[in-house]
Amino acid sequence: EAALDGTYVMDASYMPSPGAARVDCVGHYGKQCGLPSTVSGSTGGPTPENHFVQRTTWSFGDFDVSYLWRYIGGSDVDPSQGPNSTIPAAFRTTGESASIPDYNYIDLAASWQVTDWAKLKFGITNVTDEEAPFVETETGSTPYNSGNTYPSTYDVLGRVFTVGLTTRF
Repeated sequence: EAALDGTYVMDASYMPSPGAARVDCVGHYGKQCGLPSTVSGSTGGPTPENHFVQRTTWSFGDFDVSYLWRYIGGSDVDPSQGPNSTIPAAFRTTGESASIPDYNYIDLAASWQVTDWAKLKFGITNVTDEEAPFVETETGSTPYNSGNTYPSTYDVLGRVFTVGLTTRF
């Protein structure tokens, strides 16, 4: 069994105040751009142009093995904060924080139906132990840029092993 779910963002722009120029946030992050800013006016995490998840599951009798690929497209800091912005140089986002590259995460899972009433599950999230991007402190607001990264968008825990047992009575 295979499944692919993806999103391509065609428009994520908003007008910060009446009569102001629209701010296009597709492929950007920072104080002006980020979800859910286009909805509530607050700032949030990156708005990559595209992201998707692809899962493939193989079943062999009582055993299932699953592979999940999570892709998050790259984003640049919003133009109001970038290296070419008109704000004072001390407040500009430069260097590695001016851009977040594409991210790929791989997750693996397996399960074994031990009996009619018990299933054992095993999993590894972020198999390659990808580190979340690190951005400068002033790049985004604290609720979404916690610990100088975006935990609602990127995997901040690193590789995680899980074991579970499901039972029915």
